[in-house]
Amino acid sequence: MGIVYRATDTRLNRDVALKVLPAELTSDRDRRDRFIREARAASALEHPNIAVIHDVGEVDGVSFIAMELIRGDKLGAAIHNGQLAANPSRALDIAIEIAEALARAHSQGIVHRDMKPANVMLTEDGHAKVIDFGLAKLIAPVDGDTVTAAATDPKLVLGTVAYMAPEQARGGTIDHRTDIFSFGILLYEMFGRTLPFKGTSSIETMHAILHEPAAPLRLQGMPPVAAAEVQRIIEKCLAKDPEARYQGMKDLVVDLRTARRRLDSDASLAATMPIAPAAAKPGKSPLLFAAATVALLAVGGYWLWNSRQPQVAEATGSRPSVAVMYFENNTGDKEMDWLRTGLTDMLVTDLSQSPDVEVLSTDRLVQILGSMQKLDDRVVSFDTVQEVAKRAGVKHVMLGSYIKAGDAIRINLKLQEASTGKIISTERVDAANEASLFPTMDDLTRRLKAQFAAPAGGAVARLFNRPGAVPVVLDRDLKDVTTSSVEAYRAYAAGIELHQRGRPVDAIPHFQRAVELDPDFALAYVKMAVASGNIGRSNDRDAFAKKAMDLTSRLTPRERYYIEGYYYSSRIEDTSRGIEAYSKAVEMYPDHSASRTNLALLYLRTDQVEKCIEHYAILRERGFEFPGAVGNMSACYTAAGSDAEAINVLREFVERFPDVELGWVNLGLAQMSLNQFDDAERSLKRALEL
Repeated sequence: MGIVYRATDTRLNRDVALKVLPAELTSDRDRRDRFIREARAASALEHPNIAVIHDVGEVDGVSFIAMELIRGDKLGAAIHNGQLAANPSRALDIAIEIAEALARAHSQGIVHRDMKPANVMLTEDGHAKVIDFGLAKLIAPVDGDTVTAAATDPKLVLGTVAYMAPEQARGGTIDHRTDIFSFGILLYEMFGRTLPFKGTSSIETMHAILHEPAAPLRLQGMPPVAAAEVQRIIEKCLAKDPEARYQGMKDLVVDLRTARRRLDSDASLAATMPIAPAAAKPGKSPLLFAAATVALLAVGGYWLWNSRQPQVAEATGSRPSVAVMYFENNTGDKEMDWLRTGLTDMLVTDLSQSPDVEVLSTDRLVQILGSMQKLDDRVVSFDTVQEVAKRAGVKHVMLGSYIKAGDAIRINLKLQEASTGKIISTERVDAANEASLFPTMDDLTRRLKAQFAAPAGGAVARLFNRPGAVPVVLDRDLKDVTTSSVEAYRAYAAGIELHQRGRPVDAIPHFQRAVELDPDFALAYVKMAVASGNIGRSNDRDAFAKKAMDLTSRLTPRERYYIEGYYYSSRIEDTSRGIEAYSKAVEMYPDHSASRTNLALLYLRTDQVEKCIEHYAILRERGFEFPGAVGNMSACYTAAGSDAEAINVLREFVERFPDVELGWVNLGLAQMSLNQFDDAERSLKRALEL
């Protein structure tokens, strides 16, 4: 809508594209409103892949928009002449730029609603620019990063039919996922030079969009693994049900970047491999491509357990180190079982504020006990204590139990050397009832901290309270960093136990109950964000993470920097802030494996390969067991040109953990990328068996 002229803006001293609404259309209120909507929507956006709006105005009754003059051609020309289908690397580069532009628009509450090749320009230097927000829907952003759905007049169907989403074709409710469907059509056309949904009339085309599946593309000239990845991305974008699509453009950008790296790696390896490579021999280490699982590791989520023992981790910090084991319930009352993990988590939360001791996280404890098949042991044996300490690299352990008499709860605890079993100290505290548990545990923790106190303060205190920094209180009561409601904490503890056992769907209702009881329960929002991310609900993840960010004053330093890193790393434009936050977390808490894993992944994303390898190497030394992180480490080595080490990482993992499905999947995909189909079949068959 509107006529575009080339003009010179004397104030800006530059050529501009002048989009004018003809005078005869100015009286059409709907057209004029849409024209102004475009101006307002686009002028609010600043992104290198979105055309800049310089000015909006009206002269002699004629409305105009002065926008960036883009010298180049429309995307449609590159599609139809076959340039992109013949050059998948170029197609992916352009797709990533368009996706990043839409991610920016969505973060500002703007849905384009008319994504098609005609609304993407390719500049003379080959970059994409999204234009024409004439149908854009201005929708209030939620928590700064997602958009809420808005109903369109059902009698009015807007947009270009061939690129409509099903809900858009119905004239129904639209949101940012509508753009994702249209982007999927655009992506399909870029690689296939044809539309996925076609008919001899608009009605037939709309029927196909609503009811017919898109035919699989024939991605000739692409390595099989990269082609499969592109096909998967397109299929997810083109899901009829918005809930089955990508829930945010940011996740789509991550997958497109993964496909791009995979394409480069596959192509470079294929160029160096013989046409019919021999199958890999046992004990050999052929050059393989590590298929990266590019997803942020969530605290407490999806550690994979196995009966095989990982390599022993050594204590690396200068501070005393301790693991807090699960408590023994000696009350005879199963209703009191929640304190087995609840008391452990309270102690870890309280102790982790201390600059004088390095505390094993409950997430790592669960991982280790799970791999030992000791997670459900009601009594902790000395053999278990020694093995946990050896794997975690800690020198001390805390063992506790509790009994109940009437309403009163007696808590007993002993601190001992892990290697010898020598008891260093014993403590006993009495809580009058469940409601007084928090102050009772605070009192117990203060006694324990005295066992580790350093006269000059620890490294964490020095880091927090360095010259020029705002002084930070490192020893706050549990109610100040968690919740003052024991009932809310009980719901939270139930969610934690389920989530740590790999059941995030079951955990989320408990976290929701916790925040209903205490809307300021920051830690519960953190865990809800993580659990939502693990099951692909990226909008919920971002909303809960933002809520936790708003309550960071109620978090311990460990959790504060973790959630800052987690929140910022989900926003493409804030990746550097995510790296900064995670760097602070691992500097103060070297054992915080989730922060270190995510930091390494962000370095991989930003092509800082040496730093990526550095942090994954630390995790490798400590015996990490998360297969996604192993896949990413392999990808780091591949990106660095160390193909032999890349495959060593994958083989080492499946040798240590032969019963972990995803380890074999990673290895099988790597073998497929090298056309070692017999080996790949065996690896993937093993994964299916598991």
